[in-house]
Amino acid sequence: MHNKQRILIIDDEDNMRHMLSSVLVRLGYQVESAANGRLGLETLAAQEFDVVLCDIRMPEMDGIETLKEIKALNPAIPVLIMTAFSSVETAVEALKTGALDYLIKPLDFDSLQHTLEKALADKHRIAILLVHHLRKMNDDDPMNMISGTTGLSGATDSNFVLRKSKRRENTATLYCTGRDIPYRELALEFDGED
Repeated sequence: MHNKQRILIIDDEDNMRHMLSSVLVRLGYQVESAANGRLGLETLAAQEFDVVLCDIRMPEMDGIETLKEIKALNPAIPVLIMTAFSSVETAVEALKTGALDYLIKPLDFDSLQHTLEKALADKHRIAILLVHHLRKMNDDDPMNMISGTTGLSGATDSNFVLRKSKRRENTATLYCTGRDIPYRELALEFDGED
């Protein structure tokens, strides 16, 4: 997912757009911004984006109406609603309308980064595995074979083994098996970044 994911920010506050753009660019995202819902929809219609961050209180067209139009244009795109004026009713309405999440301003940037990563992982159908136990397998080069298990209280739910034949190769095989998943061998290719 390192192909510079594209984020559209829709917010009528200049300072918020510039600050958010700056933070997201430093995190490695490509960012475009729009000063209102109509401009945001025009930008979204002309370009492809991976995630939209949209303020809820804007003149002319508020965030809920903008969200409805975004979902009509592209139902699959994750939309995160932002607001400085939170209420349970607004949050419920945003989520029912199709927002992936509801963020309260001032934004916590660690939380924002986590939410964006989850939105992008969901959009690209990437599973994020939590490995409770990690060990290096017997091999001449310990980085070539790594295994892990998931489970609670010592009971193993799933086993994963990642095997590379050589450390510098950009391919590997991930072997997966477990109580709730059939045995699989997945061929992986790394892009060479990071």
